[in-house]
Amino acid sequence: MNVVICDDHQLFTEALAVVLRARGYRVAACASRPDEAVVAVRTRPPDQPVDVCLLDLHFPDGSAIDAIAEIVFTSPQTRVVVLSGSTDPVLFNCALAAGARGVVAKGEALEAILSVLDRVHRGEMVVQGSALTTLAELVPAPGTPVQELARFLTAREREVLAHLVRGRSSAEVASEMGVRYSTVRTHIQNILMKLGAHSKLEAVALAIHEGLVTMEVPVRRSDTA
Repeated sequence: MNVVICDDHQLFTEALAVVLRARGYRVAACASRPDEAVVAVRTRPPDQPVDVCLLDLHFPDGSAIDAIAEIVFTSPQTRVVVLSGSTDPVLFNCALAAGARGVVAKGEALEAILSVLDRVHRGEMVVQGSALTTLAELVPAPGTPVQELARFLTAREREVLAHLVRGRSSAEVASEMGVRYSTVRTHIQNILMKLGAHSKLEAVALAIHEGLVTMEVPVRRSDTA
């Protein structure tokens, strides 16, 4: 099994990598940031894909929810397992909604963590640990096909979509979000691809019809792309 480990605590990452290699796992890469994990998964040779990405949720710059969705969307053969010290069921729900296939607490015994890796690799969805709520409480209710596709939208793409629903042009979205026009165009292209829409108008219609956003949805102003 090829594994990528991502955690901002280097000593923890290195120690876990040593343990995994000793148990017969192939550690393809160790990353300290979610974006590095995404790159590590994407750049693996086609004949040696990453089977499991073991990913923390909390990082100095925010959570890894967007990275989970990006890994699942761009590398569907890679299953994401969240290994976190958090006990926040809402955050775990977001991780599962983004496409994570497993959640295990850092405080669990090594054998329990390895069991989750193996079970997720076999195709199961697993939430492990006494500090976590049950899987039934965490997994969101089944939605429509479009709502399922919308799970793969990143937070930034959802923000752009909300602006479009409110009638903003691409230039106005760029101005309100404080990003470049080309950045907004890239987000819109990703939105169309992920929702299977052929135009901004169709994407807006789908968003309203499927309840992805509403006309009154609050949109924050951001300073970074």
